Amino acid sequence: MDPDDRVHVIPGYLAGPGDPDAALEQFLSDHAAWSRYRPAGGDTTVLVSDDLLFRVQLDHEPDLNDQIRWTIVEYADPVGDVVWRATFDAATPHEIPMAVARALTATFHGFDPTRLHVASDGHASKQTVGDYLRNEGWSIADHGDAMAFRSLDGSAVLSQHDLAPYLDEPGGEAAWSLATATDLHVGPPGTSEHHWHAEFSAFAPAYPVLAVLHELIEPMPAKRRSTELPQALREHVTTRPDPRALRSSAASRRTSKTSTALGSPPEAPSVTPPTVPPGPATRRHS
Repeated sequence: MDPDDRVHVIPGYLAGPGDPDAALEQFLSDHAAWSRYRPAGGDTTVLVSDDLLFRVQLDHEPDLNDQIRWTIVEYADPVGDVVWRATFDAATPHEIPMAVARALTATFHGFDPTRLHVASDGHASKQTVGDYLRNEGWSIADHGDAMAFRSLDGSAVLSQHDLAPYLDEPGGEAAWSLATATDLHVGPPGTSEHHWHAEFSAFAPAYPVLAVLHELIEPMPAKRRSTELPQALREHVTTRPDPRALRSSAASRRTSKTSTALGSPPEAPSVTPPTVPPGPATRRHS
């Protein structure tokens, strides 16, 4: 296979990280209201929403310890505190954080952020996410202060951990609630190797978690160059040639054949003019 051949990888969530820089450029192209800057002396690119409340950060050289490549943050106001944060490690397919980023834009423009017919209570609670996963047939293990959900094929495990209680005041009535943090591990079933990892902090709303789960439950093919697909994942996925690449290649072949068929016309064969025999001699009369 040509290293530059483009393929569709199924399922996309096992396609490897792909090209994060290209994904960031595509997001900017699709969402012109967002701006970009690069902190001085850093190896990061930051995208900022036009209301200055959401940021998407790409670390081009992830730290060797935590390996975090993507960080998505919501702020209380443009110069305020962080409301919630989501992080994705260097092995995460870029389609996953980009799904969260797209959900941010839906939220910003006032649309239903989940688009999954699941009510969001404002926090990634056990009930909101748990009900969605139960409906999708994921298995459940209740550990008291934590809940673990496993996908049907065992490729994904989502854990939610109760943290310190906090005082909530929905509708003006004070009530104690539990902040919940969410971890997600995804990789080939039957092994703990070659997994990617995402974390959602306490107070993360349900919709970014649901946006990621949607990518797992209704996966789309991921587009990759053949060299971008990790060798260790190839036995766990199906690859198909990119139809656009096939059409481009076919068009190129047709152009080549047409050029050959319509090339320089062949030289006309040289023709030796026929020899004309001499006419009969004229008899002279004396």
